[in-house]
Amino acid sequence: MDKFDDLFDSKHREAALNCSSEMVLNSLRHAEECLVYMAGIKEQGVFTSLQFPDDGHCHTGARVSEPRIFETNVKIKKGETAQLFMESSQNLRTVCAVFKKYVRRIHRKNTPKDPNFLNINIACGKVEQFIESIYPSQDPNVLAQLAKDGGSAVVVTKRPKLPTIK
Repeated sequence: MDKFDDLFDSKHREAALNCSSEMVLNSLRHAEECLVYMAGIKEQGVFTSLQFPDDGHCHTGARVSEPRIFETNVKIKKGETAQLFMESSQNLRTVCAVFKKYVRRIHRKNTPKDPNFLNINIACGKVEQFIESIYPSQDPNVLAQLAKDGGSAVVVTKRPKLPTIK
């Protein structure tokens, strides 16, 4: 491909999809830095104004892997936009949940035919692992023990400190 318009020519569809997956991979590689930065924001208004574009980009990244992006304008629908805003305007925990949801969607759409298949899988795993290190999900074994003990056991989980931006 020599020109930008070649991306939209069906003769170059495979190369266009490879370019798209490269952009998704690049975005995934910056997700952790984005979340660390957002963790440092203390003013709710600033947090909300930054998190929504970040979550929107994550949502868009999940759609970029679709071949139809080279045939039509792929946008977030108004209802999806409203839902995305409601889900992620509260705090970092909900933003991480949104990131995780869309990272999983990217992972599901990833295909072995893509030359970035392995790297995208690894990047998705790293984002999920980072989110899990900040907000651990419930351990089924711990929940089973709580149920067995009648809910009286105290569970202490140690969360690592967020890394600082250098």
